[in-house]
Amino acid sequence: MISAPVALAYVLAMAPATAADASTPGDASTPVASPPGDASTPVTRRTMLLWADPAAGDDARWATRVRRVQAELEALGIATVLFVPPTGRGATADIAQEMATHGARVAIWIAADRDRAELWRREAARLEHVAIVTGEDTGEAGDTTFALRVAEVASALSIEVVIPEATPRPAVLAPIPPVPRAPPAPRWDARVGLDAGGASRDVGALLGPVLGVGVRLGRGRRLGLDAEFTATALSGRVSGEGGDARVGWFTARTHVGVWPVPRARVSPMLGLGGGLLVAWTRGDAVAPFRGRSDRTATGLVSAMIDLAVRVSPRLRIRPGVRVGVALPPIVVDTEDRSHRTALPVAEGVLALELTPRVR
Repeated sequence: MISAPVALAYVLAMAPATAADASTPGDASTPVASPPGDASTPVTRRTMLLWADPAAGDDARWATRVRRVQAELEALGIATVLFVPPTGRGATADIAQEMATHGARVAIWIAADRDRAELWRREAARLEHVAIVTGEDTGEAGDTTFALRVAEVASALSIEVVIPEATPRPAVLAPIPPVPRAPPAPRWDARVGLDAGGASRDVGALLGPVLGVGVRLGRGRRLGLDAEFTATALSGRVSGEGGDARVGWFTARTHVGVWPVPRARVSPMLGLGGGLLVAWTRGDAVAPFRGRSDRTATGLVSAMIDLAVRVSPRLRIRPGVRVGVALPPIVVDTEDRSHRTALPVAEGVLALELTPRVR
């Protein structure tokens, strides 16, 4: 009675050669399948172990499939050693010892009952399951494709990865000072709108146009500088026994403020500042009084609260409130009494703000 390992080697030796392993038979310099311990097994190049269950020796197709895998590995310069464990596939200790004997890092187990191969790698004294290769059972062409897949994966797993030694780092040099970032360009805006308000001591409503320019500074553009000019078109009126006096003024003021959220769709601004208030009066007297015109200039302390609502990237609607105090106050004399006004001046502003395109 012939034992299973001997029968397996006999089947492999008698298996018909195919196009995939045509270069293997008859080549005395390249071993095809050597039993364990054969002195002709090359050890100067990569070696791989093929192992099988003893029952596979009776399957001629399995032997052909193994021959194809051997031929593809030999074409890649990898020697193969066939091994049948005494106790079957589960004898991993025997397989690991056989791999150590032949200097093989990768072992291949090819199933006899289906198109499947498992690849194992030897790490120290134990085996690690690293890959599974499957094929399609489509006859001779399928066997060839399956053999190519197994050989490519096994070759890749058997390559030693050499990690170059780390180059010692040079001595620590003086730290390079960080390059300061240039602050962003200022953001300019211009606006035009309408100013409506009034002053103390029964002056009445005043209405006029407003022009303004502003700039936002700083890395976050939260600091705002604002300049604004208003003129009275619809003047107020002060009445007395001597007649009526029309009152109007022109203001030029600046504010320094903060935009807490300058890039928000709705962005408030709070500012404080001051400027110049030029007031004028034109009297309309009754007899025996005589009317006259006069003008004067005084300082102005002002506060502002604005709300910029973004309509487009360059256009905003900007409503706001101005509250100012003239120092010294404006005095309008109607003969019977003196009217001290502009303590305070309150105005509402509605403007369109345009931001020029930055190049």
